Amino acid sequence: MRFIPTKIQKLVSGGLVALLIVTMLAGVTNRATLVHAETWEADYDSKMSDIKSKVQGLDSQIGTLNTNIGEVEDRRNTLAQQVAEIKSEIVKSDVIIKDTQAAIVDVESQIGAVEKSIELTNAKIGEIFREIQQNQVGSLVEIVFSSQTLDQALAKMSALNALESRLGELKDEAKLKKVQLEDSKTLLSQAQKSREQTQAYSRSRKDQLDYLIVETNNEEARYQKLLTDAKDQQNSFAADLSKLDADKKAEAERRAAEERRRREEYARQQAALLAAQNNNSGGLKGGSGGYNYTGGSHHGGGDDNNCGIINETVNFNGIPTGVWQNPTSGIVTNGFGCVPGAGIGGDAHDAADIANGSGTEVYAAADGVVVRSGWAGGYGNSLVIKHTFGSRRVYSTYGHMKTAPVVTVGQAVSKGDLVGYMGTTGNSTGVHLHFSLADESWEYTRNSNCNPNYGASVTSCFNPFTGPFKFFN
Repeated sequence: MRFIPTKIQKLVSGGLVALLIVTMLAGVTNRATLVHAETWEADYDSKMSDIKSKVQGLDSQIGTLNTNIGEVEDRRNTLAQQVAEIKSEIVKSDVIIKDTQAAIVDVESQIGAVEKSIELTNAKIGEIFREIQQNQVGSLVEIVFSSQTLDQALAKMSALNALESRLGELKDEAKLKKVQLEDSKTLLSQAQKSREQTQAYSRSRKDQLDYLIVETNNEEARYQKLLTDAKDQQNSFAADLSKLDADKKAEAERRAAEERRRREEYARQQAALLAAQNNNSGGLKGGSGGYNYTGGSHHGGGDDNNCGIINETVNFNGIPTGVWQNPTSGIVTNGFGCVPGAGIGGDAHDAADIANGSGTEVYAAADGVVVRSGWAGGYGNSLVIKHTFGSRRVYSTYGHMKTAPVVTVGQAVSKGDLVGYMGTTGNSTGVHLHFSLADESWEYTRNSNCNPNYGASVTSCFNPFTGPFKFFN
């Protein structure tokens, strides 16, 4: 057996073994946390996708119902015009019926007068026939011989001719009056038929009007009921989405709290182990002269005791390498983590600052969709792009640009597409690009800031210099 110095044995059996155990336990805890997070996110994405699919179908249904209601309203407007026309027709029909009734009364009066005139004419004809019979003895010879004088005979013959002439006139008058009577009766029949047709037409139009009104009202009521039901479902889905968002926010906050607790516990254990190692090694110290881990990412070898905490995420699972490119060119003036003079609350910096000349082109770091574009307070003219990799999302922020971004919200961009120009707008002390990477927590905070000292809703950020990113290396 090889000889091991006592001092080294103490070191191995003491602090190093404990450090190894803590590191292994931390790794197991991290893996368990990642598995839980991935399972929860997968379940959340599945529920969200299902509800959004239903919402899309419901939106389509509501759109169709609104179209149908619009068509019914158009028909109702047309119906209102038809109603006015029908009422006008009914008024005209009533006038026609009234006029026809008056005409019938006149015709009936005329018929009565003609019938009475015919009776009088017939009576006169009878009287003339009787007078002719009385004056006409038998023949012309008999009239001559029965008369005492020639004048008397001529007078009888003249009277007889006059009676016969009057008889012919009365017969013609009677015949004409009969024709007039028939014409009057025909006119009466036509007037009565016209009145009946007009009344039937008016009744038909009234029935049609009633039917159209009832049909339209029933159809609109049915569509309105369907629309109300659809909107109730829409409100229910909105409530489900709100609950999912609240659950997601609560889960993210729980995970962030758990992550902070884990890091604080890990830092405490590290400090205790380092102290134990120093005691066991007779005053052996780390290269930084006593490193105290505070929960953020750190760069450089100085004392980090005054550095503020950055809410950094180390879960790179599902985020690919090789799909990223530097968003601009220049010099990195501030890194990620504890950077002297770079931030608030102990120099905590949650991004990479790249300096170059004003107007230097800024490009999309990877394929994605623009979710924010324009002025954003301290970030000035800025842009946020969403990059999706299966169930994982990364949000890249480009701050302090010279002018408004050249891309708009909802626009798809490809890696290397021009999105703006370097500037110094917002809370900036010089021309540079503020470039940061946030995880899915951005979706409920809507804030690219990962430094709790700023007081806003804190998002979890990736270190752009490490993991699958390694920008500006």
